Amino acid sequence: MPSAIERIADAADWMAEVRTQALDEMLVRAVERDGIDLVLNLAAGPDDRPYRLALPSRLRWVQVHLPGMIGYREHRPPGAPARCAVERVGLDLADVWGRRALFARLSREARRVLVTTEGLLADLAPADVAALAADLRAAPSFAVWLTDLGSPRMPRVAQRRHGKPLARAGAAARFAPAEGAGFFEPRGWACTAERSLLEEARRLGRERPMARIARLTLVTPRRRRAWRRAALLLELTRT
Repeated sequence: MPSAIERIADAADWMAEVRTQALDEMLVRAVERDGIDLVLNLAAGPDDRPYRLALPSRLRWVQVHLPGMIGYREHRPPGAPARCAVERVGLDLADVWGRRALFARLSREARRVLVTTEGLLADLAPADVAALAADLRAAPSFAVWLTDLGSPRMPRVAQRRHGKPLARAGAAARFAPAEGAGFFEPRGWACTAERSLLEEARRLGRERPMARIARLTLVTPRRRRAWRRAALLLELTRT
């Protein structure tokens, strides 16, 4: 029987796969629709989208990694050539002045910037997310922001059921605001589209049996809404 940590990791891997595929679609659509000429991927990690997505060659793709990740990515490049120009920047996003300087430079160099923060915000405190949102909003060319967001109920349930294994795995979520996407509105970002990852899993043919059972047994509209909003992908635009 798998351990609690193994079950948590398995569920996280499944959700990450669904999130990746859904975010691929949202990103390609936004680039085409909004004339995006630069994508800024914060906390990029092993992201390989510039190597596998159908992107215009005119696009610039800037990956921001922790400084220690830069050498790893340079020595472990993807097998296929990049579809667009790729720039890697070594920066700890906790360095406020460093990130503001980067945002200002890229805003000067591009006409319309799309920012992605896949898997980043959940690990931050709300005050840190608010500060990041304000810094992104302060860059005039930053037009679209794609990010993921969890329901405030999910961390509580996870903590109650798997608190100690989560702590050992370093997977405790911190940012899951009660107001959902409304958290970003006072910071200058309005939600213009959202996708439920549970609905996306069903659409993509990746729904798990327990998720299907939960969906079919939630008979009240309120419980169905809560189920749908357990994990979201948001498209935010500057106001």
